[in-house]
Amino acid sequence: MDPNDPSLATLCAQLGVSNTYVTQGFEAGIRKRHALYKQLVAHRRLPDQGWDDETIEGVLHDLAMMDSNNFLGNVGVGEREARIFSSLVRRRHFGLGHGMGRSGDINEPQPKAAGSSLLVRLTNLLALDAVRLAGLTRMQDCVVLPLATGMAMTMTLLTLRQDAEKKKEEEEEEEEEEEEEGKAAEKTSTLRSASSLAPLLLPYPRPHYVIFPRIDQKSCLKAIVTAGLTPLLLPPILSPTTDELQTNLPLLLSLLQDHPAKTNILAILSTTSCFAPRAPDNIVEIARLASEFNISHIINNAYGLQCSKTTHQINEACRVGRVDAVVQSTDKNFLVPVGGSVVVSPRGRGVGREGGAGKREGKADAGGEKVGKKEKEAGAWTTPPNAGMSAIRTTTTTPYNNSSSHSTSSTSPTSPNPPSIPPSSLVTRLCRMYPGRANATPLHDLFITLLSLGRSGYLSLLQERKSLLPLMRGGLRAIAEKHGGRLLSTPGNTISFAVTLNGLLCSKKGDEARNDEDDAEDEEDKLSLLGAMLFTRGVSGTRVVIPAPAYSSLHSSLSPSATRSSSSSSTTPNSSTPHRKMKTVAGLSFAGYGSHSDARYPPGPYLTAACALGVRKEEVEEFLKKLDQAMTDFMKMRAKKGRRKKEERATR
Repeated sequence: MDPNDPSLATLCAQLGVSNTYVTQGFEAGIRKRHALYKQLVAHRRLPDQGWDDETIEGVLHDLAMMDSNNFLGNVGVGEREARIFSSLVRRRHFGLGHGMGRSGDINEPQPKAAGSSLLVRLTNLLALDAVRLAGLTRMQDCVVLPLATGMAMTMTLLTLRQDAEKKKEEEEEEEEEEEEEGKAAEKTSTLRSASSLAPLLLPYPRPHYVIFPRIDQKSCLKAIVTAGLTPLLLPPILSPTTDELQTNLPLLLSLLQDHPAKTNILAILSTTSCFAPRAPDNIVEIARLASEFNISHIINNAYGLQCSKTTHQINEACRVGRVDAVVQSTDKNFLVPVGGSVVVSPRGRGVGREGGAGKREGKADAGGEKVGKKEKEAGAWTTPPNAGMSAIRTTTTTPYNNSSSHSTSSTSPTSPNPPSIPPSSLVTRLCRMYPGRANATPLHDLFITLLSLGRSGYLSLLQERKSLLPLMRGGLRAIAEKHGGRLLSTPGNTISFAVTLNGLLCSKKGDEARNDEDDAEDEEDKLSLLGAMLFTRGVSGTRVVIPAPAYSSLHSSLSPSATRSSSSSSTTPNSSTPHRKMKTVAGLSFAGYGSHSDARYPPGPYLTAACALGVRKEEVEEFLKKLDQAMTDFMKMRAKKGRRKKEERATR
């Protein structure tokens, strides 16, 4: 129905309905909705106010009618014609069956599916606008992948790996050309020249190491290994003033400078959203190091988009250092079903929000960033104390220890390598690398949700989560203190919170006191029952974490001084005191997995809970009530078992 056709209104009036009524219906019911879609295509940003469901369904229907499988009288004789047998499935997908992309590029429009192609382009633009609205103002390119965060990181790493291999091949070709030129210039020493240059013809070792500041989320490690790369684990250090586990920057610098395979390090994979007491990585300083050593830097921002502090840090990292891509989840940040991710890449360093130069004083350096005079003289990076390498592990769990030769000497900063300017952004290269077409359902979900929210709706969600932080933090603190624990101090992590569970452990005195370490570990293991009690009470998302055993010799790795210690403080599990509950992830063995460290965490066992996007005040209040009751019931159950054991000993 074309509301702009004047003859249509006249014909409708001839059916006995007043022309005035028909014109008003066209204007209010159809033209206004068409105008909204026109504004969306023209402005390519989130609408200020969310749309109603009928308008969104109308847009999806119109887009679907532009695909060949919905053409009237269409005859499809190809092998892929978006044929859908079930009418239920067809309605679920609004008749959109062609997916997204072509075999050469996941973002390339499809000749058979103009409507689906428009939907994909609009979704990418809306996602970029939403990412900027959340605080990542320096992002320039965006793609929504029909892959969850882990696989999206794998695809990103594979793209970097392919780039590195192409670069190596180009270098080899240049070496061969130089060899040929040398042969032509020195005809009298052809044999000698060929023999001396023969080693250059051997294949170069390809970069295949990824530095990963440890965070105990399996998808991160699996993403690295699935990409055919080798993780170099960087254990965290315990903050001297809080309970946070933080990025070990001195050890990272030592790794970049001194590791035997430092020339084969492909990238650094940092993390900004994690379970407490782990703090988000210090991505600003990591970005500086990545820029200095000309190493790619990928940020796993899985659910960090909802935190303004995190988005500010990512912007700052893009401004002062190197960030190649930022990966975030669609379900955690936009409240859609699991299955999608948003990969964004920033504009060049030193470029402001409107494309102008940055505001830092001084002249621009080779990388485009403005650096002050003093920073220039210092190499734009102050070298932290040099660190030993005892804590670095590869998939063979064999530590590289170089602390003996570096622990007492100071190392001058390495001269920065001018970063090469890629021909296109990492996001563009990722799209071109994606094999074949893809399922567009996660994009449909995101498109619908973003239009339903609008700018005001999404900002309201972000603000609501932020307003609930005092309630969550205060409630957990009160409950923890009531049951003999405390709320861990993790100021850098404003999404996840942790409370200690030491007050729930048995306290034995006198003749009953036992120092046997196995019994102590058994007692801690029983705390996992608290998580089960919460789940049966309808509470999901909490985690009870039991750190590595107290008798482990790994405790020194959490101390900042451990980064300058000798090989005796290696963070690889000590074979003489193995943890009986070792966990293997992606070929690596861990003690106390889930606590982000093989070391004994001083505060002991703890429980985590998150104040994430979409949570309501009623949910937080109900959770706090159930947590308090579950802890009370746990202590009653423990006391009852204690009395039973006491009676059994008395009857013997």
